[in-house]
Amino acid sequence: MCFFILITATLSGDKNEKDIPTTQCEKVEDPWLSVTHGDQDRQGRLKQKEGEGQTEADRGHRRQAILKRYGLSREEKIVSSKDYQTLKRHGSKAETPHCIVLMHTNRLNIPRLGIIVSKKVGNAVKRNRVKRLVRAFFRLNKAIMQELDYIFIAKSNIDDISYKQLRDELLRATKN
Repeated sequence: MCFFILITATLSGDKNEKDIPTTQCEKVEDPWLSVTHGDQDRQGRLKQKEGEGQTEADRGHRRQAILKRYGLSREEKIVSSKDYQTLKRHGSKAETPHCIVLMHTNRLNIPRLGIIVSKKVGNAVKRNRVKRLVRAFFRLNKAIMQELDYIFIAKSNIDDISYKQLRDELLRATKN
């Protein structure tokens, strides 16, 4: 009904805005829909009911706690180029079919990890996957690793290796 009044007021030839009615239409519920507007209940659907899983904040705190427990701190990473050069010059070398592991003593009394994955391995997705696998291995085996600096150098054929294969190779290489 409001729609009809609005059209007749604008089509009547009078171009003054004062002729347009200012009253708003009443909200008429569609008998086919359970709510007035289709998206009105959206916020309610997005909110989880109490006890129905975790909120985003809970998941974030849980993830931080896990990374704090199993993650790599800055002290456990080899970050300076000086340390990389020292390991390349003086480190002992263990070679596997998919990677090269360089090891050298450090004075920090903790194992440290450095990862080198060149573009020969593949695109960024493949390189990042390899780095994630190596970090996962290091995190999970931190307790049994000697207090050395380790540099992991990926070979070009590592792109489709499974975690189990990589774990077996790295365990053999780091036990030497």
